[in-house]
Order: sequence, then structure tokens, then C-alpha cells
Amino acid sequence: NGGCEHTCVNTIGSYYCLCNDSYVLNYNRHQCDDVNECANGNNACNHICVNTIGSYYCDCNTGYHLISNQKYCIDTNECSTNNGGCQHRCRNTVGSYYCSCWRGHFLNATDGHSCEDIDECALNSDNCWHNCSNTIGSYDCSCRTGYILDSDGFSCLNINECENNSSGCEQRCIDTTGSYYCECNVTGYALDVDNHGCSRNCNTDPDACQQICNNDGDSFNCSCYPGYRLADDERNCQMITLCSESVANCSQVCTNTNNSFICSCNDGYELQNDNATCQDIDECINSDCEHNCTNTDGSYTCSCYSGYSLDSNGKNCSDINECLNENGGCEHKCTNQISSFECSCNDGYALENKKFCSNINECKEEISGCSQLCTDEDGYYNCSCFDGYLLDKDNHNCTDINECIDNNGGCEEICVNIGG
Repeated sequence: NGGCEHTCVNTIGSYYCLCNDSYVLNYNRHQCDDVNECANGNNACNHICVNTIGSYYCDCNTGYHLISNQKYCIDTNECSTNNGGCQHRCRNTVGSYYCSCWRGHFLNATDGHSCEDIDECALNSDNCWHNCSNTIGSYDCSCRTGYILDSDGFSCLNINECENNSSGCEQRCIDTTGSYYCECNVTGYALDVDNHGCSRNCNTDPDACQQICNNDGDSFNCSCYPGYRLADDERNCQMITLCSESVANCSQVCTNTNNSFICSCNDGYELQNDNATCQDIDECINSDCEHNCTNTDGSYTCSCYSGYSLDSNGKNCSDINECLNENGGCEHKCTNQISSFECSCNDGYALENKKFCSNINECKEEISGCSQLCTDEDGYYNCSCFDGYLLDKDNHNCTDINECIDNNGGCEEICVNIGG
């Protein structure tokens, strides 16, 4: 081969050597040296140019990958594969990505991917007035005995046991902050050992019995003169009559008249045709309840449909605005509706599990409208163009840059513009 490493070309009286493409003839004019294509302007590689023997190839920085022309690099969306390894949310960025957590959680600083619950109670960030109970992703407030949780879910309001008849006081109830105490306001009565009931005796109350009063230790009992009998209240005496002797057989109320009696009924009942028996009146047939009516023995109660609360008049119903309580649990927007509510998200987000909002990857869903390159951001996206193109005013389409306009593209004679 004439000593040539690659190709030998014979000439009249001599010869010379040639090299293959991507090689250059050595100064000894026989051997061929590799041409480093990367030494000349990175040889059109967008990021990294790697020289090889007789050739070269392009590579990308971490977080990018080559497109089909094997020269240009675009961002790799790590979130599109297994959510980027993030436990909750994955946010793609140019050349990288990061993880974030749902409300009530914080990102593990060690692995940067897993999420841990925030114990708002331990951090004193709960705003609870009294008691705080941590839950996964949130917390609940509660109040000490004698208080009730306000509608804001944080503050505690004093329960007026005297107004809601839960005190158990027989006579007078005095409300205090977080509690209450009982008093006896009728002359002759004193508070019992249970501090709720009131009792009297013959010594403290001369009117304890209508006729005869008999002390019995710390209490007393009443009795009557001949011709009288003790009434049901065990204090008053009533003349022995047809009603008292059970001759009347009235089921509820018996009223004596001259040598006779009349039967009547308590409120909520009506007398039957036998003029003795009382039957419950079903008030729900013509009730004034706005929603539901439940008949009870001698009365009735009103209740409301789901999503409503009963008004103070015990009859009408008002819609519950769930959005006032921690935004209804919605991450972004809460819209109250009659007997319900609905969560929605800001632009660029999609609703998950009816309450939470996650970023919409317009680039992945192919709804961005970008003509060339699309980069997803948290809640929005950006369009960009390949080298040699310029983004239009609509921020979506790309127009080819005519390099020949500027100084004839650097060409000595004729400049022909091509796409890109």
C-alpha cells in the first residue's frame, strides 16, 4: 500500500497517501490522525460533543435528552415516569424536577421525595383555644367540659347549661364561665346534697303540707284529715270524690262536678268517643315543620334534610355553608350550594379526589398549542423554539429566522435561507 495507512494513489514516477473521512494526513505523509470534530464550535451539538476515533456524537446535560436530529437537547419530564419517585406531587423544571407535599405534610429533607405529617399540635401552630388532636394531614380542635367548639373550628364558647336545660337544677340555675351552680329560690327550700335538687321540711316551710306535716329525719311527709286523701303531689289534700276513688276511669285528667265527673286530656291528646280514653294527636299531618316532622307521644319534633340546620324557632331550616369551615376542605376554591358544596381549582390545575388540586401538564396532554417546544410550569406552561426560529407574538407559534438578511448570513456570494 505504498506505506499508506489508509489509501495509496499512484502517480507518474511517484505516489501519495490519502485518509478516510474524519481523518487528516500526518506530517509524515503516510499515517492518518483522527479529526476532533468537537474542537470546531462543538460541531452543532446543543450541549456536549464527544469525539470518537473517526467520528463523534452529541450528548445532553443531566435532565435533558436528545431529540430525533441527535444534536438538540430538550428537557426531560421526570414527573411523567412513576411521578418522579415523589410520594405526593412532582413538579418538573427545566433540566430537573422537585417534589412537594399536600397541605398538612412536609417534605423529608433526607430523601427529598417522601412526605411526612405535620403535627400542628406539637408545633403550637394549631390555633386551638383548648385541646388539639393531630390527624394525618390536619388536626382537630376540641373544648374542655363546659364549652362548645365555635363554627370557626378553633375557638371555644361557654355552654350556658341554664339556657339549654342541661343543668339538672330543680329551681334556679346560675351560669358561670365553663360551669354553673344551682340555687333554691322558693321560700322554705334548701339545696340537697347533690347540689341540684331542692327540698323543704315542716320546720323551714309552714306551707309544706296543706293539712298535716310530719318531719321524717332530713325530710317530711304529709297526711290529711279524715274525709280527705293525699293528692299525687303528696303535699296537698283532696276531698274523697268519684275521681279520687278511680270510679271515673279517666285515662288522663278527671274533674269532679256535683255528684259526677268530666274526663279531659292533656295537650297533644284528644278525647275519644268513650269520653274517657285519650289518644295522641298526630301533629305531623298538618305540621308547620319546613322539612321533616316526627310525631311523639303528646307532641312532635321538626328536623332538616342533610346539609341544613334547624333554626332557633325549631321549625324552619337554613342551608349550612360548608365553605365557612376550613374552606370545606377544598385546596383552592369552595362554592357553597343548597344543601351541599363543590370544590374547584385555579386555572392550570385539575381536581383530584373532589377536594385537592394538581398541576395540569399541558405539554404532556398536548393541549398547550406550542408549535415546537413546550415547558410545563406549576399552574401554567411556556412555549419556546428550536435554534434558528423565533417565537411569535401569540407565544405559541415559531417563525424561521432568515439569517441571510443580516450581512448575507456571512456568505461570500449567495446566501440561501433554510428552515432553522
